[in-house]
Amino acid sequence: MTSAILPLTLDTITLRKRGRMLLDGVSLEITADDKITAVMGPNGAGKTSLLRIMHGLVRPSAGKVEWNLDNKQSQAK
Repeated sequence: MTSAILPLTLDTITLRKRGRMLLDGVSLEITADDKITAVMGPNGAGKTSLLRIMHGLVRPSAGKVEWNLDNKQSQAK
């Protein structure tokens, strides 16, 4: 059931908090065909912020996040 929301697409995501740019122009797509997806980087690189956006816990300052959800599912979330 993990592929129910895939593909997950991020298009030119930007995240600003307290005047700091945390993410700038991040674009990616994760499909159901992908076996493993890893987010790697040094401390403070924005990994957790990116994952929080991908899970819908944080709204990006700019850009677009798209999940493969029908209208009923997206309204329930």
